[in-house]
Amino acid sequence: MKLLLLGYSDIARRRVIPALNNVKRIHSICIATETQFSELNQNRLSATVYRDYLTALSSSKPDLVYISLQNSAHAEWVKTSLEYGAHVIVDKPAFTKLSDATELVELARQRGLCLSEALVYAYHPQIQAIKSCFARANSFIREITATFSFPPLPENNFRYSPALGGGALFDLGPYATSLGRLFFNNPPLHLSCQTYFDQIHQQVETGFSFTMDYTDDKFISGNFNFTGEYVNQIKVSGPNLTIDVDRAFTTPPDYKNILNLHQDGDRNTLVVPPADSFEIFLNHVVDAIVDSQHETLLNDLLTDAKAREQLSNCNSRVTIL
Repeated sequence: MKLLLLGYSDIARRRVIPALNNVKRIHSICIATETQFSELNQNRLSATVYRDYLTALSSSKPDLVYISLQNSAHAEWVKTSLEYGAHVIVDKPAFTKLSDATELVELARQRGLCLSEALVYAYHPQIQAIKSCFARANSFIREITATFSFPPLPENNFRYSPALGGGALFDLGPYATSLGRLFFNNPPLHLSCQTYFDQIHQQVETGFSFTMDYTDDKFISGNFNFTGEYVNQIKVSGPNLTIDVDRAFTTPPDYKNILNLHQDGDRNTLVVPPADSFEIFLNHVVDAIVDSQHETLLNDLLTDAKAREQLSNCNSRVTIL
């Protein structure tokens, strides 16, 4: 299978390209980028490099396109790639509008193609480990509390640009809204959201707090922002078990993560061995393409897009002095 990487973003350099070395069915890689690519050799990856996206699509004739561009460009290049007959993976957030997600999922279905959002934390073994702990405890997950924050970014970062699809809801919202699909296997019944703006950045929200209610009195709450210290954790609770997980959303591939269990008054830990969530995700998508079993990936993308749209539509604005 031939893959074309459309864009040469930071996440593509740090995580996608190294992971591609271990995707068993990808035998050829091309890269289309308008930025510098001198680091390619450092990743030990031999690739044909194009400086124009359309030329790359027409010349390389890829089976699979991985789109790693600014958020505002996703819809255009997903559509173009699908029209070229390629399967597509797109960085989160896949789209900034639900209408784009709906249209392009339908286009992928019509053409028998895969379209998947690279929300890779969902594929890390620690997610299944959490579920297994609750099963062994004869318990169930009733409440999830999530926090993801990091310090302010350089002023030229795209996350501060509304024209490029910036803002915390687009950047961090996919983590928040996918939790219910992963752990409750349902869309939320009700959502509430409060977005935060500071005096410097009035055009995009730099944080948000939310609650999402689900069936059977289950709920998720959290705070996501790029205005504070680095925190990246979830707390998953049920009637007789609570599990705390650090580095829940962006677990380094060489990181032994620890689940902290609080059960019936006892405290224990469970070590999850290192795993590369990008590698696992990419292999999963490639296998789904080969087996023509990509409907679940399409449904996951659309389910998360609907929840993100709900979250965006129900928010109230607060300015932080």
